[in-house]
Amino acid sequence: MVKLYGKLWDEQLHFSTYLKSHQEERDAYASLKRELAARYPNHRDNYLNGKALFIRGIIRKAEAHPGRREN
Repeated sequence: MVKLYGKLWDEQLHFSTYLKSHQEERDAYASLKRELAARYPNHRDNYLNGKALFIRGIIRKAEAHPGRREN
C-alpha cells in the first residue's frame, strides 16, 4: 500500500508520467522487463532488483526536469 501524496506516491507518479512522455526510455524499460523476466522466471526478488536501478534513474530525471516533455 502507498500513502496518498507520500514520497513513494510522488516517485511513482514521477516515474509513470516521465515514461508516458519519453518513448525511448519507455521502450528501454519494457525491454529490460522482458529480459529480466526471461532471466529470472522463478525469482521475483531478482526481477525487482534488476529494475530498481533503472527506475531510480528515471525518477531522478523526472524530478530534475519537472514538466519537461520529450517525444
